[in-house]
Amino acid sequence: MGSVRFALNSNPNYRIENNAPYALQANNATNYFNWTPAEGDYTLTATPFSEAQAQGEEGKAASIDFHVHYGAKVLRFLLFNADTDELIKPLEDGDVLDVSVLGPNFSIVAETMPPEVGKLEFALHDQDPYRTELNAPYAPRGNLGTDYFPWTPALGNYTVKATPFGWPTQMGEPLSLSFDIVDRGSDELSQVSIFPNASDNWVNLRSAQPAPQTTITVVNQQGRVVYSQELAVFSELRIPVNDWNPGLYLCRIASPTREEIRRILIKETCAPSLIQLSPSLLCWV
Repeated sequence: MGSVRFALNSNPNYRIENNAPYALQANNATNYFNWTPAEGDYTLTATPFSEAQAQGEEGKAASIDFHVHYGAKVLRFLLFNADTDELIKPLEDGDVLDVSVLGPNFSIVAETMPPEVGKLEFALHDQDPYRTELNAPYAPRGNLGTDYFPWTPALGNYTVKATPFGWPTQMGEPLSLSFDIVDRGSDELSQVSIFPNASDNWVNLRSAQPAPQTTITVVNQQGRVVYSQELAVFSELRIPVNDWNPGLYLCRIASPTREEIRRILIKETCAPSLIQLSPSLLCWV
């Protein structure tokens, strides 16, 4: 063989080697020169030729695809229904998971790069470590293959963190995110009424059931807060609106497990006006 031409990704003439051993980054006999590629996907093709400098008869090329990554990392979390073992969605930071819609039994699975790591340590809420998984798929509640064991969390806010370790103990890049578990099917805020609406004097907010730790915030169309109140228990609230400008306002009603956005309409104040009935008669109405 006279030479070998290497193609790397989009470069068809990355290097031509005229002497064996044929090395991508060149060599001095069996002293091979270093190559430290950037992280990413690569396609390498080597084509033999009967003469030097990639001349003469072209032989059969060989290609490989590979990925370069330095250290293990957690790519994302996936949310599964533990009753059906079906994927619900990729879990994202700030997600609100409604058990009245999704069901009460969840499982979280961590995806890693590479797909299998030495071990994966989970922290869940205030438990760190919560669980160590040695085999993929990596689930903080455990699993038997793709049969994910159920996690039935109480309502509230949670943080999950997964830290990968390579071979044997090198720590990789962790991933953490927070989410809320709520039950909107039985939430007190689903039965909040606002009246009168429209108004120019007072607006009343009433909850059919007492809602603990509730914050009421009203903003105008420019996004400026015109009213804010924190209540240990919300059942009824009367807000004076006589000094608000006429127009549409957004009222945010937030509890630890639920947030509702309602509209409040402020109408023009009914002020007395002077009407001329005849040249000789004026009447106030």
